[in-house]
Amino acid sequence: MNFEWLEKDPQMIEISDPLITHFRIKPIQSILENVNAFSDTACFFIAPIALGHPNMETAIPIPNKKIYDQCLVELAPFFTTIEGVFLNEQELPSSIILRDLTEHARLGIGQLYKIGSLDPVINDLYGSEERRPNGARGKKLLVYKVKLNKSEKLSQSSFMEVWKFIENTFLNVNKVLSLIPTNWYLNDELKKSPAINFFSSVSNNIYLYVIEETGRVIGLDIYKQIDDRFISEI
Repeated sequence: MNFEWLEKDPQMIEISDPLITHFRIKPIQSILENVNAFSDTACFFIAPIALGHPNMETAIPIPNKKIYDQCLVELAPFFTTIEGVFLNEQELPSSIILRDLTEHARLGIGQLYKIGSLDPVINDLYGSEERRPNGARGKKLLVYKVKLNKSEKLSQSSFMEVWKFIENTFLNVNKVLSLIPTNWYLNDELKKSPAINFFSSVSNNIYLYVIEETGRVIGLDIYKQIDDRFISEI
């Protein structure tokens, strides 16, 4: 199939990790309890777990103490297991791992989904309670690059708060944000996706990873070159 807003990419993109000589994992205590309100950033990380994949864990890069404190306040209270990955002898973790979503968070996000109160980008990515099927092992994958000049733009969005967090974490440290959208299939209706339209307005490159046999989109990579001058300071 041909889509005027996509172009086939002949090869996969490989992201190499820096060599880690020594690391340790330590439990981290949340500094808040009984948090009832969900920020859009919290919804972004909780929704795929609450609505689709209850055993999923989330690892968030930590470039500075400001981001670390934000994670402890906005995200950590909704998980029962919080761990830090410490490289060499650093006092600040290089990333935190969140797992075991609380029942309060699962029910809360489920209710926001049912009443239509999730941000449109988050709802587009994860707004389905249908469980994800098993991965793409043994399947042939096609890679498509989104033609940013052919997609609609959605820069005026409440999701901008989440995007700033993504810029200061995943894009600052890893240079890429990799997502697993729920129940996406490759067709021309996908061009109207709020998520694709938003990311088209703020990123440099977007790639879709598609199972050839079914057309199911199993991966979404978002890239943006970050100017260090605009990274939030400590």
